Amino acid sequence: MDHKSANAFIKKLDKYQKVYYESLMSTPLTCCNARAGSGKTTIAVLAGLQLLDVGAVNKLIYLRFPDKKTQGLGALPGELEEKEAYYMGPFMEALTEFGIMQEEFDRLKGQEQIQVCTNTTWRGANVKDSFLIIDEAQNGDFDD
Repeated sequence: MDHKSANAFIKKLDKYQKVYYESLMSTPLTCCNARAGSGKTTIAVLAGLQLLDVGAVNKLIYLRFPDKKTQGLGALPGELEEKEAYYMGPFMEALTEFGIMQEEFDRLKGQEQIQVCTNTTWRGANVKDSFLIIDEAQNGDFDD
């Protein structure tokens, strides 16, 4: 991780973003409901990377709930990993912002230090010693 980029990013946070970041770094559960574009995912990814970097967690898990409109597009082409990649844009952009490029992402994923998935394929996962980001949870159908 590019610590210089991370530190510069943290310095630019407004007071509400700082509270969110500090909560992510210090408490076992943080929930955030804020407007689109407020940096929720990027801040969470930064916190997860930092905790992974210092060994406070063993894995960073990004779980995305696709919205109904996107799901209504029908089947996406490709294998499962290619299908899920469609939804991982915000996570991948955040990684890039902090210096994690595709090669490093592939290495961390191969070592099972990073896991990305959608709620439709995430079953029976163990989150022990992990930093779990649940993105777009409002899109979940929790009635089933």
